[in-house]
Amino acid sequence: MLLNTFSASAVEVNSHEAGLGDMVTFEVHAAGCSSPICGIDISITYDSDALQYSDNSIEFPYITGYYVNDRLQNEIRFNALDVSGFSFYEDHIIASVTFRLVSDYAPYLYIKADVNEFLDADLNDLGDEYTYVVTTISESDEPFIAESQNYDTKTVSQPENVTSKTAGVSDSDSSRNTSSKSESAIIEKTVPQPSFASKPVIEKPDEQSVESELSAETEDQSESPDIAPPPVVEVAQKKNYYKFFIIGGIAVAAAGLILLVVSKSSLKGEHMK
Repeated sequence: MLLNTFSASAVEVNSHEAGLGDMVTFEVHAAGCSSPICGIDISITYDSDALQYSDNSIEFPYITGYYVNDRLQNEIRFNALDVSGFSFYEDHIIASVTFRLVSDYAPYLYIKADVNEFLDADLNDLGDEYTYVVTTISESDEPFIAESQNYDTKTVSQPENVTSKTAGVSDSDSSRNTSSKSESAIIEKTVPQPSFASKPVIEKPDEQSVESELSAETEDQSESPDIAPPPVVEVAQKKNYYKFFIIGGIAVAAAGLILLVVSKSSLKGEHMK
């Protein structure tokens, strides 16, 4: 993008001449009101294509209890409420906001203040009868670069006592910068690409060693796993079981015989009686 120094074309903002990069201060005043003002609702409208609002630049040096919405398109709206009221019998600034002129596409620009409500203590809307605006143009302390209609970048010349942040570059410096950029581009494009000759040679393993390893693995897999033999029951343990059953049978038979003898003797005694 080419940089061309030019003298800023004149633009009128609220009938005040301004150049690209200039700061525009817009103030809303009120004066001559005999009754206190309890409610205020005002909208400031502007052309955002040419005037750039400086964030948080709106100030209220006199009123309190205000609310601001500066995120609207081409509009800043604020209101304030105080039951005790604000005295505007003398001249006071209600609000002050700052813009920067960033485009000269329109030769005439306007910043307006629309008084939506200006209520006294009796809630009577006094309208814009006691309000007026003041516009002030001042040069910016910072260098300004704007795009023209043909997409070339324009620079606004600054006062002599202001140090520009965009330092000038001599022809030799610019040529060195240009050559360095071209060299870097050439280097980037001529990076050697890998060839087939540069590929690493991978050694193939010996076929005989591979076959021997495979045969060893198959032999290991073919061997059957060791299976534990079933537990052997000792003969002595079986003999103990047999003895237990024999002794138990003899004991049962003896008990039956004793019961038979006792029963017979008892029956014989009763018969003798």
